[in-house]
Amino acid sequence: MFITGTNTNIGKTIVTGLIARYFQKKNNNTITQKWIQTGNQLQSEDILLHYHIMGLPNKTHSKHCCPYLFKFPASAHLAANLEKKSIDIKTIKKAYHALKKEYQTVIVEGLGGIAVPINSEITTLDLVKELKLPTIIVFGNELGTINHTLLTVKVLQHENIPIVGLIYNHIH
Repeated sequence: MFITGTNTNIGKTIVTGLIARYFQKKNNNTITQKWIQTGNQLQSEDILLHYHIMGLPNKTHSKHCCPYLFKFPASAHLAANLEKKSIDIKTIKKAYHALKKEYQTVIVEGLGGIAVPINSEITTLDLVKELKLPTIIVFGNELGTINHTLLTVKVLQHENIPIVGLIYNHIH
């Protein structure tokens, strides 16, 4: 399952943790993943918050849970460029499949919105489509959210990506 939003700071991290906790309470072996975290140095703060919400110990998470971590808070491709690094899609897919072998359910938190570039060749949408991940859209009470939400829905529908839910997050 993939959690996307209509923007950054829309509540994807909390929603991801809550959905993961729900699955855990149903005795479903569940883990969360964030393919790329920017604005962090040692560990993904989003993964740590997922763990907190899920009631897991605050420990160092597997490299598979967050294959790419960048210091600069920016889009993935820009943060990688600033550190003179590249993002290899094969690394992300390998990490996702490694978690899928170990867990019943892997819930992936996206970065920003569905059209965010991961590198110069691929967007989040491309990877979600390739991995065939059903998607939940998180949207908030901001000016322009109806437009952003409808555009996200249309793009996912056009790419035949199942939308399993829309979550309204009162963010202010």
